[in-house]
Amino acid sequence: MIDKLVRVIRPSLLFNNKGAILADLGGLEYVDSIKLGYAKDVPQLPTRIEVKCKKFLALSPLLTSIDNYSFVETAERGEGLAWVFNLEPTSYTSDVDKFRFRLEILR
Repeated sequence: MIDKLVRVIRPSLLFNNKGAILADLGGLEYVDSIKLGYAKDVPQLPTRIEVKCKKFLALSPLLTSIDNYSFVETAERGEGLAWVFNLEPTSYTSDVDKFRFRLEILR
């Protein structure tokens, strides 16, 4: 019962820096695909995330880091129903090759 409520009230999903979906908490009802762009000097560090949506979202989704990674983000509309996040890293551990993110749908 609680799982169903969370999916309806706060839909979100977890994904990693390779674009793999780790957990669907109702977010895949709104998200079609996720594409990532990477830093030139640190190839595993995402600097651009494009989220293609299935439905119109008036507000950009909320993107947060799960791991030891801080960034300043700017969200802008992409092509069609997409949102594009440009990430500027403020701190990260360079020896880590996995980064995980939470994308919460705001309705």
